Amino acid sequence: NTTLQLYKTNGADGAARGAAYGYGHYKTLKEAFDSLECLQTITPQPALVEAYKTIYNNWKKAIKF
Repeated sequence: NTTLQLYKTNGADGAARGAAYGYGHYKTLKEAFDSLECLQTITPQPALVEAYKTIYNNWKKAIKF
């Protein structure tokens, strides 16, 4: 039940920015990703939250997480 933002970047760049934030190089995630173009913001639909939870839990079981 979280809003997601999809940025125009590749996985390596996104991971590096996330790691740099975790290391303390950036003070906020906004600062880390602000220079990237946000392609889309995805907001969960309240009526589907329970379905999302079920699907997520099934996925976790499938990968034995």
